[in-house]
Amino acid sequence: MKSKVIVSIFALSLLCFPIHGQQQIGSGPLDLSFGSGGRVNTSFGVGIPGYASAVIIQPDGKILTAGVAGISSALARYNVDGSLDSSFGSDGRVTNRFFGYGAGASSVLLQPDGKIVTGGYAYLDGSTGVFALARYNSDGSPDSSFGVEGRANTGFGSRGAGVSSLGLLPDGKIVAAGGRSGDYGSGGSDFALARYNKDGSLDTSFGIEGKLTTDFFGGQDGAGAVIIQPDGKIVAIGSATLESKPVLAAVRYNANGSLDSRFGSNGKFTSDFLGRGAEASAGILQPDGKMLLAGISRTQAAIYNYDFGLMRLNPDGGLDSTFGDGGKVSIDFFGYDDWAISVALQRNGKIVLCGVVSVEMFRGNFRIARLNNNGTVDASFGDAGSVILDFSNSGAQGIAIQADGKIVVAGGKKLDVTDIDFALARFDSSRPLIESASVSGKRLIISGTGFEEDAKILVNDKEQKTINNRQNPATGLVGKKAGKKLRVGDKIRVFNSDGALSPEFTFSG
Repeated sequence: MKSKVIVSIFALSLLCFPIHGQQQIGSGPLDLSFGSGGRVNTSFGVGIPGYASAVIIQPDGKILTAGVAGISSALARYNVDGSLDSSFGSDGRVTNRFFGYGAGASSVLLQPDGKIVTGGYAYLDGSTGVFALARYNSDGSPDSSFGVEGRANTGFGSRGAGVSSLGLLPDGKIVAAGGRSGDYGSGGSDFALARYNKDGSLDTSFGIEGKLTTDFFGGQDGAGAVIIQPDGKIVAIGSATLESKPVLAAVRYNANGSLDSRFGSNGKFTSDFLGRGAEASAGILQPDGKMLLAGISRTQAAIYNYDFGLMRLNPDGGLDSTFGDGGKVSIDFFGYDDWAISVALQRNGKIVLCGVVSVEMFRGNFRIARLNNNGTVDASFGDAGSVILDFSNSGAQGIAIQADGKIVVAGGKKLDVTDIDFALARFDSSRPLIESASVSGKRLIISGTGFEEDAKILVNDKEQKTINNRQNPATGLVGKKAGKKLRVGDKIRVFNSDGALSPEFTFSG
């Protein structure tokens, strides 16, 4: 089964390959107001390995992560400054052992009522894995109105199944997508989905008694992400196996779980990317209905030699020819072996990827990259479009964008053979900075760095009519009539289209 569950487990242990070339490993544009120097580590106990698989931002700005701690599903919630939120669980942390044989969370979502749902895997015994969902109240306590004592588990009649991604329908029903392995001796694995009512019971109007599986070519298949479209249709994204080669795969279902024949080829889409194979770990829906699929593209036929891979599909499942090279982007920044595990979209349309990069044999680090909306690398981000962050043999698993445009990534930090902590980092590279301000007639002239095309000048928090300097749009702004009533001591800020807000600049005359 190829799914984000499997990706998450291996990304922190052996998703580290031989490297080619040299690059300085640095901190990048870290937000120094977050944690310690832009980073946060969270332990769930000495000798208990843990890592975060997913991260989301709550409406109040708190940061919620989900993952694994030892043999338990685990959550941690942080305040805006990166400190643990003591009002959540036990000093900011919650663990859930399910059946006691091993469990983990790979996805987390927040319901409109503030309740928290996690999805992942749990073992009923030493060998049988099941879809495992849990719902918590906003304080981290189990929600007893969901399933049995806050838990719901679903088997697929196989030796292994796990949730990679969760989606929330407008009516409050929950879709879980992942993979299920074939029974012993049967070989192969399939996409697996289940849909749940609000109370955690299976929705029998979906698939067969609330469950369905989808096979592509009879090999190893698994979904790494699920997308809920506005019309209620469901898109599952992952990988399949064609003639011993992994290929990126996507399938769209109607509301009842039947294949949507208007998507791709009879409901399915596959691509070997550059002819050597590809896999998808994540996917998101753009506001225009197009879908971004992120994972790896293989640069050689060998098992290793990976690059970040990104593909964009039109709503009908066809490749978007306006994106990258015929809808595809393969990113080899510095010759390393990379795996994109999560993807997010900023408000200005820029695409942010996070994943793993190897820096030496059996040692990896976070990699964060940013692309423009057309698929070209955004060279203004980090070092030529990407940042490698040393967390001591680690990998970035989840990514989320704050309302102010800051980027939060989550994964793990390896301390020794047995100790791995939740690890978070926050980046503030897109934040504009005002260096000087002057008045020319009625015009306010702003100089600085990081101004987006649709940036606005705020004077005492009031938006001004603003245009970019034609010669230097990223470093110069003009407030058309903003200088007319400007006074010494007035506060000036710049607000970018992606939500990033500059520090206050005091006008001195």
